[in-house]
Amino acid sequence: MIQALFELQNCSKNWNNGAFSTQGYSIETSGESEPTLNQYRQQRTFCCPNGEERLFEQHVKLRAYNWRIHFLPENPSKPLLVGYIGRHLPTVNYKT
Repeated sequence: MIQALFELQNCSKNWNNGAFSTQGYSIETSGESEPTLNQYRQQRTFCCPNGEERLFEQHVKLRAYNWRIHFLPENPSKPLLVGYIGRHLPTVNYKT
């Protein structure tokens, strides 16, 4: 898991413009499906350092542990925020 966090940090440091991407790095990421967000949005909404609650739908998949790292890439000039590290959250296909 620590290695995945370092990789995510490297992706963030090397992000200069355009959409955030982890292509070329050793981590697997994805966003949530619309049906999952419709049903489980609140479980992916976390409080940011400024007190604002925001949706963290992008996540790193830690398949060996069945854990996820939910993160929020805003733009290249802001730090990437991590909202959740832990067990796989429920989805429409995976109820946990």
